[in-house]
Amino acid sequence: MTARTASSFFAVMFVLSTGCAEDTPEPTDGPPLRILTVDEEGAPVLARRVVWQPQPADPFWIEATPATCESGEPPCSAWVVEDAITERIAVTAERATEATATETCQPYASAFAVVHPGTAAVPRQTLHLTLPTFGTYCIDEGTARALINVPHDEDLDASDVLAGPEEATSAITVSLVDQDGAPVPGTIAHWYYPPESPEHDGEHPLRCVDQRCETWVVESDAYPRPGPIYLTANYAGPLNPFSRQGWTSYGAGPFMVELDASGAVAPLAVQLTLPTDEEAAAGD
Repeated sequence: MTARTASSFFAVMFVLSTGCAEDTPEPTDGPPLRILTVDEEGAPVLARRVVWQPQPADPFWIEATPATCESGEPPCSAWVVEDAITERIAVTAERATEATATETCQPYASAFAVVHPGTAAVPRQTLHLTLPTFGTYCIDEGTARALINVPHDEDLDASDVLAGPEEATSAITVSLVDQDGAPVPGTIAHWYYPPESPEHDGEHPLRCVDQRCETWVVESDAYPRPGPIYLTANYAGPLNPFSRQGWTSYGAGPFMVELDASGAVAPLAVQLTLPTDEEAAAGD
């Protein structure tokens, strides 16, 4: 449940659109989003905090909106978002785990996922977030960098009832992977003309086209002119055990837009790497 999915976009959509509907009946009333926090076996586990924010996400979660316990007070294992979800959001949860604290390790686990606006077919959504029993946040004594021992981005499964993004096809596609080559969610992606060129007119957003926002496209009515462009993407991870600290990374590269024999934009498939183990601190 916590391993990053290697399935294709179509396989993920099949699971969410068929398996979920059959395995988990769509509720007829209730909040727009219900979040269930579970351990690595899928059993309910108490989270001390669940928060959400619009995408593109702030990796430090400073102004994130708290979800509320379905009943009672935190910590709890069933959470709800009562606000209408009208744009893509990121949701994250954290817990103090059962791992043993040491001088360099904290017993801590957090995870996050992307949630799209509800649709007529899926007006109310359910998301699980996995917080492993022995998750830890450790500092490497040699490099002073954090060591991540469990994946941060949730691998969705048939327990999730989620609306997907709007479909879009494009000749220009950007796939995002982490430092190990596994698909990873991005928080935003752009293209722009080279800054020194006369065509440069700022950044143009790409559209997320899969459930976890691992794939982004340039919309077909907004293709750049033939020639050099840059493509970029950003990663924002889950809650961090330290205030005003978070996981964030950036990937970019130069690419060439060309036309085919018919004068249409030729297919351009790009892969950008977004490391998930890079930390930063928010400035004052």
